[in-house]
Amino acid sequence: MRDQRAEALARILVHYSSAVKEGDVCLIQGETASEPLALAVYEEVLKVGGLPVVDLAMQGQAPAFFKHASDAQLDWVPPPAKWAVENVDVRFRLLADTNTRALSGVDPERQSRRQSIVKPLMETTMKRSAAGELRWSLTLFPTEAYAAEADMSLADYEDFYYRACLCDQPDPVEAWRRQSEETRRLAEWMEG
Repeated sequence: MRDQRAEALARILVHYSSAVKEGDVCLIQGETASEPLALAVYEEVLKVGGLPVVDLAMQGQAPAFFKHASDAQLDWVPPPAKWAVENVDVRFRLLADTNTRALSGVDPERQSRRQSIVKPLMETTMKRSAAGELRWSLTLFPTEAYAAEADMSLADYEDFYYRACLCDQPDPVEAWRRQSEETRRLAEWMEG
């Protein structure tokens, strides 16, 4: 059974953070470990009439890529990646590392080379976002790896994380709206 707090987080991401509406093309990206949250986001996007596109990376995919990719493969940008940054209306990025040190043995030069190749994708994403053409949300999904980094058990980390995201509230979307109003009120008070 799926954790109800993941469903609450999906409602926050779709209805509050990204305000998905009917006809929006929504890219849902993450690692396979984020599948419970990815599925919940997928369902919420469908409920509002959005058009979901799912892109889940396999566990161990990034280290395998850097270990085995030739220079030509490092320099190649898959057409779906280019299409996504140029066409989607909403992007959800769900971080779910199962090993926070998976790339520690990767040659930094290979990582830098890859980053320079995909830099135009990030630039397009930022330009479209600044122009109001793209809405995006980035969050993490609690994993054993993140819990270990926090020196917590997974159950304690999940409780901490979901509570911090207001997923424990009866209406988490409304809780975020109230929190946003309070933040705005405090900012106006500080500016005055």
